[in-house]
Amino acid sequence: MAFCGMRRSVWILLVFFCCCLDNVHAQGSWQLLVKNAGVCSMHAAVTRFGNVVLFDRTDAGASQINLPNGRCRDDPQDLILKHDCTAHSILFSPATNSIRPLFLQTDTWCSSGQFFANGTLVQTGGDFDGNTKIRFYAPCPDNGICDWVESSDQKLQNGRWYATNQLLPDGNSQILMGGRQVFTLEYVPANGQGTTALPFLQQTDDAQNDNYYPFVHLLPDGNLFIFANQDSILYNYRNNKVLMKYPAIPGEPRNYPSAGSSVLLPLVATDGYKQADVLICGGAHPGAFRNAKAFFPASQTCGRMTVTASNPTWLMENMPFRRTMGDMILLPTGDVLIINGALNGCQGWGNAKNAALNPVLRTQQRCQFPTELRVEAFSPTYLNPALAQLRPTIVKFPAVIIYSTPFVVTVTIPAQPPGGVAINLVSAPFTTHSYAQGQRLLKLALLGDVVMVGKRNHFTAIAPPNNNVAPTSYYMLFVINNGVPSNAVWVKLSP
Repeated sequence: MAFCGMRRSVWILLVFFCCCLDNVHAQGSWQLLVKNAGVCSMHAAVTRFGNVVLFDRTDAGASQINLPNGRCRDDPQDLILKHDCTAHSILFSPATNSIRPLFLQTDTWCSSGQFFANGTLVQTGGDFDGNTKIRFYAPCPDNGICDWVESSDQKLQNGRWYATNQLLPDGNSQILMGGRQVFTLEYVPANGQGTTALPFLQQTDDAQNDNYYPFVHLLPDGNLFIFANQDSILYNYRNNKVLMKYPAIPGEPRNYPSAGSSVLLPLVATDGYKQADVLICGGAHPGAFRNAKAFFPASQTCGRMTVTASNPTWLMENMPFRRTMGDMILLPTGDVLIINGALNGCQGWGNAKNAALNPVLRTQQRCQFPTELRVEAFSPTYLNPALAQLRPTIVKFPAVIIYSTPFVVTVTIPAQPPGGVAINLVSAPFTTHSYAQGQRLLKLALLGDVVMVGKRNHFTAIAPPNNNVAPTSYYMLFVINNGVPSNAVWVKLSP
């Protein structure tokens, strides 16, 4: 247990023992869904239809799943296979554990992306012939035939490899920044202004380039928090002005290849969505990439900072395990799950060892392992069957919610009456290299008392106030009852 300022942070260690199978559900559990997905999931994104786009680089040779109907990819610039009849992207459907191959033409190795407000995944850059490419995936239901489309009339102004995308408030544009020895930002679609130099990216460069995949979070005031290596700034992208330089985070470098992870902690209605806290966990020993085979111990620390404070400082915590290459996930309850990664080394080609097999859960209260192609699901404690009586079921909801406007969600709950109910919105990020670009959770305000009609409970919530707090886009809506969430439904947040 770590005490940080006026807030208490509790780390819960989730460990599984073969001799304690009866207690597995009380701690969370793993389930193997697919033994071989065919491709390595270097990149992943959940679409508004509840299926998942997974994809890898194209220049690594044949995958383990064929393209359908005898289709093949012919690419004279491919490093290994000029004529390739295997897929390098799939659509995974959790409802049926089924897989559908998708077609990628150019190399997406270490690329970036994010969804537009209409639900289309925008995917940018990569290596080799993919360095300046812009790709689109307009999702469809499981029985659809949607596929990747590469733009023929748009391309990046700077080739970007290891860059970061952030959806802007209007939901129809994204800012891209950084990449391998690229110290600029630009927009998709291009705004006619070309690229903009961002000296901060060059200032945070070092001998092993610990500023790849900078952590970027859109704050409630419309400015951007940008973190690279160990430093961070508050940036007004409209005026190209650095408003503040934050103190350096203690300890190790945190970005690729040191491979820590970052989340913007939940924004809450109770303070008008004004306070924004960033949590950054893990990383690698300084110089771990340049001395890769030394396999130095990874970082065990996390730093949390209220980036909207007048005098922000880092408050440091210790994780139960040291970890590099971990993934931080905002659960619908607002807790942070840290999963995957390694105990030693850093990111790169066989540069890490001793897999971090145990997830850890951070709850908040306001005061060298080979690549596997399996798909596994982790079930947090709230999916314990013993809690089924508390689980809400959403039976009616609006498909579109309007900023600052009340809306009604109707649920049934087996155990009556409900208690400790919350309604939360969760974005669909683009996940790669230990960082979920665009991840966001909002705890909404509830209006008035619950209205019960028969066995149905009608809750009135108020949508977020503006698109700085929550960019126009699709969000997963969860109803939480006593810490137990419903299944998600997808809503469009719109002006």
